[in-house]
Amino acid sequence: MAILKTNKDYNKRYYWKHRTESIKRVRKWQKENPEKKQRNNQRWNEKHPNYQKQYNQRKEQKIRLKKSTAKRKRNLGFIQLFENPFDESEQIDWHHINNTFVVAIPQNLHQMYRGKYHRERVKYIVEQVYGNIED
Repeated sequence: MAILKTNKDYNKRYYWKHRTESIKRVRKWQKENPEKKQRNNQRWNEKHPNYQKQYNQRKEQKIRLKKSTAKRKRNLGFIQLFENPFDESEQIDWHHINNTFVVAIPQNLHQMYRGKYHRERVKYIVEQVYGNIED
């Protein structure tokens, strides 16, 4: 077992030392063999049919998707002021208190107040949970 660990460590060090050459070699092979690359991808997808679904269900990925949507589609920041104070069983949404900062609030309360004055309407819920937060 120690030999495998040593080989694994060696391989990892070798890869990081020669990663640019390795990446170039792989990209060259992919360009020269598009049908083999496609076939390999199809095989991998057949062996792992639920990979993307399972990956997207992870807590970290859900936050990552909300963060990217806020940044790119809505041109908002996504900096968490506080950690989630609610139980794991409670479904939460990240509410923007301004264009940069977000706080966690229960999803059912967050969805009760939609529309033009969403931030103003949800502000009293945020103040009850976190206290007075200045914009």
